[in-house]
Amino acid sequence: MRASGYKLRQIVEALKELGVVGRTGKPIGTTRVFEIIHGARKKPSRSNPPGPAVGAASDQEVVATEIKDAP
Repeated sequence: MRASGYKLRQIVEALKELGVVGRTGKPIGTTRVFEIIHGARKKPSRSNPPGPAVGAASDQEVVATEIKDAP
């Protein structure tokens, strides 16, 4: 439909008239149609996952050091 010159809102209206719904049972919105046409957001790469910095001591290592150093 987009290749035929329809605007996003026209596509959304046509899908609504056809009874097309998303997984929640609601009609598909403009944002979702845009994501379908242009591709959804990219997920962050797993090469640099969030978490403690490389070389950072874990909680267990800190506790073990505190116990070892206790008088």
